[in-house]
Amino acid sequence: KNLPPGPREWNTNWKILKATWNDSFVELTNEWAKRYGPVTFFYSLGQKLAFLNCPELVRKLFASEEYKLLLADRLTNVAVQLAWYNGKDLVFAKYDAVMRKKRRMFHNVIGLYGDGVDKFENVVWEEMERLFAEIETFQGKDMDLAASLSRSLKVILYILAIGDRPSDLTIPDILEEYDNAFNKLMDVDIDFVVSKIPILTKIPGKYKQAVDRLIIAKKSAEELIYFHPKKTHVPGQPRGMADLLFDLQKKPGNEWMDKDPEHVIAFLVSLFFAAHVTTRASLVGAFLCLINYSNVANRVQEEVDRVIGSDRPTLKYRSSMPYTRATILEILRYVAQVPLNSCRNASVDINFDGMIIPKDTLVIVNSGYFFRDEKLWEEPGTFKPERFLDNEGNLLPVDHPTRK
Repeated sequence: KNLPPGPREWNTNWKILKATWNDSFVELTNEWAKRYGPVTFFYSLGQKLAFLNCPELVRKLFASEEYKLLLADRLTNVAVQLAWYNGKDLVFAKYDAVMRKKRRMFHNVIGLYGDGVDKFENVVWEEMERLFAEIETFQGKDMDLAASLSRSLKVILYILAIGDRPSDLTIPDILEEYDNAFNKLMDVDIDFVVSKIPILTKIPGKYKQAVDRLIIAKKSAEELIYFHPKKTHVPGQPRGMADLLFDLQKKPGNEWMDKDPEHVIAFLVSLFFAAHVTTRASLVGAFLCLINYSNVANRVQEEVDRVIGSDRPTLKYRSSMPYTRATILEILRYVAQVPLNSCRNASVDINFDGMIIPKDTLVIVNSGYFFRDEKLWEEPGTFKPERFLDNEGNLLPVDHPTRK
């Protein structure tokens, strides 16, 4: 069948199970990437898997007109079935007519809420002022910066969804616990095992704990983000995105949402999840890099002072801050938040470069590997924002090989 290269040894399943148990699965996939090249294909417990180990192949299969719809469907696994109502969300739903309708609805809700980006910037700035005041109370003493950043992010997302500032800053922690529980079960090392050996979710241990944690967190999150605001919703008077969705439920053509409220719950959960886990990790990664590379932090600060000065930071200044933008790009490369990601399902046999990825193969992007690939990056282990700038200090265009 001209399958892509990959491990075919009799003990491959044992290697995978061992790696998932001791949290070394990423290292195992990187070892295979070095051995087999741009794509690694293998079977494990009856599942066909393909790991994409180079950015060119990812763009070809995920973004080109020839292939992108063949890999548009996300995987359906235990975490998705439990947390997101078996694909009624905006991320893991099957790419069909309902999904396309939800995407249009998402852009509609974003457009209706806040009259554009100005309202969002106001919400963010008000919370940033609260965060600055909180930091000042430590007066130079040690503090848990990650926790403070995460809390501010949760408050911002809560306000956007519900429309009101939480009476207690710990209230949005309910959503974070749901997020963390979901992502724990979504980890490739846990997800793969519980999907193929479901009996392990019934036996005391790490797999059962992961499932039980998600079920408990889900109930609390549903009450906070759906049932509680639903009780005080006044039609036509939206406070936040939840109220806008409640109004849309009653409009002609959206009866499917009204009959099955799980679509709205999953919609709201998607908004929080998509923004929270990645943004939180990126913020923490950014501060980690800036703390350890003071020379970079000083150059970013100089650019902020020169371009923004005493004004309030807004997106209008973005185009005038090439070094800051280059630093953000380098942070995203240097600190790979999710090294194995974008799990897609091949809807048909996919022919490319003389090889075939069979139908129903789970296709995973190994970005953690190619972000540190010495064939693609000069000194990949060095934090160097300048790699994204030209000789005049301008940001490289998006089609430049370095940014691609």
